[in-house]
Amino acid sequence: MWQIINQLLAVIVILVVAAACLIGLDYYKLAHVQHHWCPRLTHYETAPTLFIHGYRGNRYSMGHLLMRLQKTGIAKKALVIKVAANGTLTFKGPQELTASNPTIQVLFQNNHADVQDQVRWLSQIVAILKKDYDVTTINLVGHSMGAITVLRYLLKPTAVPVKAVVLLAAPVNDPSIGPDTATVFWSELTQRGPRKKNG
Repeated sequence: MWQIINQLLAVIVILVVAAACLIGLDYYKLAHVQHHWCPRLTHYETAPTLFIHGYRGNRYSMGHLLMRLQKTGIAKKALVIKVAANGTLTFKGPQELTASNPTIQVLFQNNHADVQDQVRWLSQIVAILKKDYDVTTINLVGHSMGAITVLRYLLKPTAVPVKAVVLLAAPVNDPSIGPDTATVFWSELTQRGPRKKNG
């Protein structure tokens, strides 16, 4: 009996040490950006870039990217905006956006909410940025379902002009946004793109 308990404890210790090593390696990579890599030309501006995570995303979804952008001097993380499940907004950061290439991380508490809800919340965020932070233009980065939120946001009148958009792993031809199911890959992919197009 004690032998089995000792073996289980040994396995648990090994798993904990392995997880700690992986986490440590991840943070080491963030802290030690490759010295030979540096941006060719960095254009600095005051227009903030909003980062919208994907389905079931969280602060880690874009967190490492934002940390790396700041570490290399490309951008500075200025705000974190948390959207509660009821749509209440919490802004964490300075009262003014004075950083060069400021980034704003948008976090949805209900990270699997309907795209239309996310679009409504994003509209509220941009309206507050215009009113309270004197923002006149924005950039948008959306990952996965967040990219669809960005695209749907662009289909309606916006409080401020959108200067640039970046879509990462955007399921633009996927009729089922969210969990992977058999219907996600509903159209045969050819060399010229999907055989059937969505909308």
